[in-house]
Amino acid sequence: MSNLQQSEIVYIEFIFDNGLTYEINTNDSDNKAVINFNHEDSEALLSGNPIGVISSGSIDMTLYDSRGLLNINNSDSPYFGYMRNGVQINLSISSGGSVDDKFGTFYVDSWNNTISDTTGKIVEISAQDKLQYIGNKEVPSLPVYSGIRANELIENVLKSIGFEDREYEIDKSLNMEIKYGITAGIKVRDFLNEICQVLLARVNISAEGVLRITSAFGTSDKVWQLDDKDIQQVSFRHNESNIYNKVRVNYTQPGDGELNQVIEISGISLDHGINEFKGLRFNARILSIDQIYVESPINSNTRSNINDDIEITKWTAYQGGMDIEITNNSGSQIPECNIIVEGLIVNGPESVSESKVEGADIKIANILEIYNENVQNASDANDIADKLSKYIKSTNKIVSIESGLTPLAVCGDQLQVNSPFSELSGLYKIISTSTTFGLGVYTKRIDAIALKYLKSAVWDDSLTWDDSLTWNDNAGFVE
Repeated sequence: MSNLQQSEIVYIEFIFDNGLTYEINTNDSDNKAVINFNHEDSEALLSGNPIGVISSGSIDMTLYDSRGLLNINNSDSPYFGYMRNGVQINLSISSGGSVDDKFGTFYVDSWNNTISDTTGKIVEISAQDKLQYIGNKEVPSLPVYSGIRANELIENVLKSIGFEDREYEIDKSLNMEIKYGITAGIKVRDFLNEICQVLLARVNISAEGVLRITSAFGTSDKVWQLDDKDIQQVSFRHNESNIYNKVRVNYTQPGDGELNQVIEISGISLDHGINEFKGLRFNARILSIDQIYVESPINSNTRSNINDDIEITKWTAYQGGMDIEITNNSGSQIPECNIIVEGLIVNGPESVSESKVEGADIKIANILEIYNENVQNASDANDIADKLSKYIKSTNKIVSIESGLTPLAVCGDQLQVNSPFSELSGLYKIISTSTTFGLGVYTKRIDAIALKYLKSAVWDDSLTWDDSLTWNDNAGFVE
């Protein structure tokens, strides 16, 4: 595939809830046409914050249909009553005459027939990828709450809201063990934001519709080439979203390691056989469950978790609470029992680690606040703060390029610019794109940061830059 736009065609497919589809592409020109199509992709809503902010890709389009089939008021349209928010849009793009590259899946959030068009033949539609919609889902109660590998925790949450294995990818380098407690009922967006702050990671949706969680500082393996003669316009600017002069990481230090009572239920009766207690709520943030006791009048040991008459047969802990199953083998009801659960809780001191952003205007008073839910040592928190402040410094200078670069170049890809101008020539990371198709018009605008600046945020400052090095998500800069 060429690095430049080669008269590619974007194919747009609407899938309506009544099972019907509508197809149109940027090459249509007879009874229907794409007047304008724009695709926006950005690493984060605030590019000055590289972690913990999920950003949906978006599309906007203006379409023409001579039959008015996309007019929401046209009762003769087979799509009447189904042209609404939530309609799925599948995009693909031609490559060498064949449609073999997916360009994303989106969901309508605005469908408007223009007032100026009294015929109802023109419609303006905007849509966002599925991050916008899964972010609003609630995290259900899950059977894992702490002392878990990060990948396993993320997988449990995604599968709980219906994701299949093929629908997500998690960078293996992020699979650290964490002491992390999420609360049942929080939004998936909040969970992803918080876990990414712990892991120094980003979330995005690929063109294939796969949710990807990757290192905040890495790039993809894809490297596009752009020669000076193919650049229409270039500018360097200060990153207007880079408004911070300091990074502050708020975290919790390890606690005292003492067991604490986290649940107590008094005066209950245990019937003969199995007794189930569901939805028991913790009175603190839990790191582990270590002991479950049943106190009863017949226990020879008044604090026992098993004897001939009373047995803890099963228990499951989740975010914020747990279920316990107790079997009474005595043959009769046992009154006046107490259930006591003990474990380790988050009771270490709340602490702060700060790192100044070198080169920031001292008059700027904005602080990037990171609320890290992980229990960690000061050295780990300092490392996070230092990496973020260096990254913010590296993104202070952005190059904007308008060119005929292929629409398949997306955020996170690398771009090699070949130019006789030394201040422009070099290897870049793409941090935002805007791809526009019009009637006979194509424009690709990208924002990028030089990898020679980015390396200072993720590499040893004592090392010199080597142009033969490239970025690898798992290993850093390698030959």
